[in-house]
Amino acid sequence: SALGQLKGDLKTVFLDQHKSMDSSLQAQKVEMNQAKLELERNMLQQENSLGEILKRQEAAMQLQTKALFEEVSHTLVETALAAAEQATKAAVARPFVLQPTASVRHLFQEDME
Repeated sequence: SALGQLKGDLKTVFLDQHKSMDSSLQAQKVEMNQAKLELERNMLQQENSLGEILKRQEAAMQLQTKALFEEVSHTLVETALAAAEQATKAAVARPFVLQPTASVRHLFQEDME
């Protein structure tokens, strides 16, 4: 009868819509999983990039520290050499006079007598 036919048609339409919605939901789930995986991959890449940047910055700081240490060491050596040179010039410029101590003078006096 017509009512039975209408019920059958409605049931078919309902089942078709349900299948369509179900496959649409499945497709959305797949898309969301793909987007989630893509996001996780991007985050890992950024994390790796940050790790590389930090390693490079640490290496650069070590090089700067080494260069600074070498510069300071060089300056200290230059300063010490300049001070030694000044002391040598001052010693050479000063006349050297031997002044015997009292005990040495006493020995000479005994020998002379």
